[in-house]
Amino acid sequence: SQTLKAGDQTYVNDFKHFEILTATTNSSLAVAQGSVIWDLTGTNTQLTHTLDSVTQVITFAGFNTLLGSEGKDIYMLGATELVGLTIDGRGGENLVQLKTEKAELDLTQNLDVQGVKNVTGVSGNGDAATLNLNAKDTDNVTWTLTDKNSGSLSFLRGNQPKSISFAKFVNLTGGDNNDTFILQ
Repeated sequence: SQTLKAGDQTYVNDFKHFEILTATTNSSLAVAQGSVIWDLTGTNTQLTHTLDSVTQVITFAGFNTLLGSEGKDIYMLGATELVGLTIDGRGGENLVQLKTEKAELDLTQNLDVQGVKNVTGVSGNGDAATLNLNAKDTDNVTWTLTDKNSGSLSFLRGNQPKSISFAKFVNLTGGDNNDTFILQ
């Protein structure tokens, strides 16, 4: 196994032969392209990166910012809060899989879920998951329930339409303004 001490910003595509990345203070870990599964549930955080049918698993530590790829990113989050860590899915498809029973979906920010920015979909643990919608100053949120414990919600931010899908949530809680629930 090879270990690399990373500098200010480290791109995963640059380190195909390393298995461990350890960062210095104020460092970012970014993935330029490909698809990534970010496993942030245990004591060792790791990512599984796939590009051009080649898969690479890297254990990482010490980064305070994680930047997703322009492709598909899956963020697996555990019960512990990610203190001091900023995660931005950036472009592409950004899915959060929660291993906790409660999730906070904040429409007042950039589609944040448990601190991950720019999320396009969220999945709960399924047994007693609760999706809480924080929609302060967000009018006309539409929840479309398409299947058992899943669906999507849509709203306008400024004049831009926004939406996010959800799955495996048995309880949904709307915001303070006008919410519409559609059963299909």
